[in-house]
Amino acid sequence: MGLELLRLHTLEKRPKSPARYLGQGGDRVERVDYQEADLWEEGAVIINQSQRFEGVPREAWEWQVGGYRPLEKYLEDRRGRVLSWGEIEHYRLMVGVALETLRLMEELDEMGLV
Repeated sequence: MGLELLRLHTLEKRPKSPARYLGQGGDRVERVDYQEADLWEEGAVIINQSQRFEGVPREAWEWQVGGYRPLEKYLEDRRGRVLSWGEIEHYRLMVGVALETLRLMEELDEMGLV
């Protein structure tokens, strides 16, 4: 399982991501807000008035590494910038990595290894 985590975090393994990038606009990160699933199918990360990453489960958004939330930090580090297509796709991939990591961590917990 350790090798599987390593492959995930080095992006050798690319899990499916439920995140979709939606809305019309200039792709500029003006804000970084998580909105609950009540408004969107599975929760959404809002980056400006008209664009968002939808299908981001709360557990992925709240996942922490070293005291920070990777999904939040990635976008905060790009605040004020226009996201490239590669950055948008990378963020979607990050959501999948977060979810797969959480799944593996749960398995390790159940085995009593964490």
